[in-house]
Amino acid sequence: MPGVARGVFNSKSSLIVDNGEIFFVGAIGAIEDLEINKIDLGKLYTEIEYNGTHPEGLGYSSRESLLSTLKKSIETGDF
Repeated sequence: MPGVARGVFNSKSSLIVDNGEIFFVGAIGAIEDLEINKIDLGKLYTEIEYNGTHPEGLGYSSRESLLSTLKKSIETGDF
């Protein structure tokens, strides 16, 4: 789409607490997709298949390494 910066998108997200566990639910679409704002994320949570977790001991060793990775992803558009 001409005039739109690379990596720009529309999104909606929420944290759902279910049986004492916290789950992230998100929807991402094109910048012009305003219908995303109408999605019932609670309902979506009950309808989608759970796709995994980030167990302790894996992933980022510090806040700084997480922020560095996020910054790189935003700059390059590689999500």
